[in-house]
Amino acid sequence: MSGLTVERAREIAFEEAKKILWQRKKNKKCSMKKLLFPEKEAQSLQSACIKGGNMMESIFNCWAKESGNVEYHDHDKIKIPNQKGKKQIDLAYDNKYMEMKTNIDFDTEKNPACLRKIEVVTEALSKIHGGQFIGGILVPTLWDAEGYRYFKKGQKEVVVGAKTFLDDIGLPISREEYVNLFKEIGDYILEEQAR
Repeated sequence: MSGLTVERAREIAFEEAKKILWQRKKNKKCSMKKLLFPEKEAQSLQSACIKGGNMMESIFNCWAKESGNVEYHDHDKIKIPNQKGKKQIDLAYDNKYMEMKTNIDFDTEKNPACLRKIEVVTEALSKIHGGQFIGGILVPTLWDAEGYRYFKKGQKEVVVGAKTFLDDIGLPISREEYVNLFKEIGDYILEEQAR
């Protein structure tokens, strides 16, 4: 049984949404519109979608950390051997590294870079924590990614939707509850931005 309840997950989601609303970070466009703002005009949502992508990453990390059902690896950035700088870590738990992509139709030219990042981060995490890490892509805007082709045929991929992650951490939330939670958060973000 999870230490994380649906009600606590909801509290965490809104706490993280509030934090993200006040951050002023430059980021790339995301496609959170369908999950967060299903009935709103797309042109006015770019800023909210960017914050939504940051928020999703933060929420999923908090959920993994608080669940008590997985070994959460608390890394913000990680030094990769033989490379300059550090790589941002999206989500690492148990023996998994998940690169989070809220824009499921992101530019195909970025695919090789995304795959390379997953490869180097999983290698680094394997060395740091011992054992073999599995890398993949978590698409929190999809409930179930089964059968979804994220990359061109022949490219290695592990793509999962929200359900796989939520099952991993033992959060007993239904698809309807999940979608409604993020619709409410989307409304909250729009209300706050209008102030």
